[in-house]
Amino acid sequence: AYWLMVRDIFKFWTFVKGHREAGETHEETALREMREEVGLSGKIVSSLGQNSYSATTEQGENVLREVTFFLVETDSDKITLEEGAGLTDAKWLAMEEVKATKHYSDTNHIIDVAIKKVSELEKITNA
Repeated sequence: AYWLMVRDIFKFWTFVKGHREAGETHEETALREMREEVGLSGKIVSSLGQNSYSATTEQGENVLREVTFFLVETDSDKITLEEGAGLTDAKWLAMEEVKATKHYSDTNHIIDVAIKKVSELEKITNA
């Protein structure tokens, strides 16, 4: 299994994410952000849970960001990185390589859940 990772302006590898627009569900947001940030479409396979982290707004305010992550099966592997979105690179990584990248350690629990779900899905597919 391969995972799409994006590198942010702080040189950390992370997952596609973004803000919900009015009236959007978390699932709709995830699929829209994938289309916008990396040019990929797909279908949600499973929810992976949530993560919260502190961030600083452009106005210098500290805010708590909450992110809901999903496992998404894409229709293609061709990445088209959105320009000017705070991302500097994107690439596919083998599942085993994800934790070895320079990433935000507060997403480790999300990575662990994803590894478990992908392994379970592979067992079902190969049965």
